[in-house]
Amino acid sequence: MVSKIGYKEIREEAETHLNVISKFVDKLNKLMEKFDIERLNEKQKSEIYLSN
Repeated sequence: MVSKIGYKEIREEAETHLNVISKFVDKLNKLMEKFDIERLNEKQKSEIYLSN
């Protein structure tokens, strides 16, 4: 099947996948901001460091 599709079709398919991935990453970033995931991760790291 790949041999039957040309460069243009492959490029369009890649752009579609990149667009989907970009939207997914944006949603994940918004969720991380909502739940303040980065702050929680840093807090866990500091607690682990202090407990050692």
